[in-house]
Amino acid sequence: MVGIITNHSWLDNPTFRGMRQSLMRSFEQFYVLDLHANAKKKERAPDGSIDENVFDIEQGVAISLFVKRPGLERGVWRGDLWGKRLAKYQTAADAELREVPLSKLEPNGRDRLFIVQDSRRANSYAVGWPLNKIFPENGAGIVTAHDAFSIGFTHLEVQARFENCRRAAGNATELHREFHVARDGKLYQEAGNLLPAIFALLFMRRLMSDRVSMKTRLSGELSAALWTRLTTQILCY
Repeated sequence: MVGIITNHSWLDNPTFRGMRQSLMRSFEQFYVLDLHANAKKKERAPDGSIDENVFDIEQGVAISLFVKRPGLERGVWRGDLWGKRLAKYQTAADAELREVPLSKLEPNGRDRLFIVQDSRRANSYAVGWPLNKIFPENGAGIVTAHDAFSIGFTHLEVQARFENCRRAAGNATELHREFHVARDGKLYQEAGNLLPAIFALLFMRRLMSDRVSMKTRLSGELSAALWTRLTTQILCY
């Protein structure tokens, strides 16, 4: 028998389907008590009251017992515990397994989810169109980590913002405050490290704007697109 206290995301996250399948091959019985209180999902108790985490973390928590003994009835049993932190502590400390309301699950399909499901809704959902069929072409997109600072409607707007940053006085803390950039993001932590990137951007802009004769000229649209791309790439460093 193995008893563990973990993040509860492995119970229903599709990316953990391989983990669930492996565990079901390795153990005969599973007893899972989901303590919920996932702040990222804004979980609340079924009656609408506050659901408190048993730890000072944002992720929800689960207590699990895995039983390995050949000949036992195979299955997954799940219970849910909502409410105040102290009430969860008391239940976890005092209750015996047979006293905890548990529902037997039937994990099936590709994902083998350890949650109570409405099979009728699941069947209806299964006949829908998957997103990768609706949108065959896809990508991660652009991540700047500081959209308000690095994105503008025109390249002139972004360039002016960089010029203001270049001329700004003060230390890194004041720069972060003035330009509304969080310190835990990916923007350079020190103003001294930020300036070379700004100078590089301005230099590239001058090169693209230069009207020296060349065999192939950049159109105004292409120039602006390259400027925006360069800006984004350096900010994402």
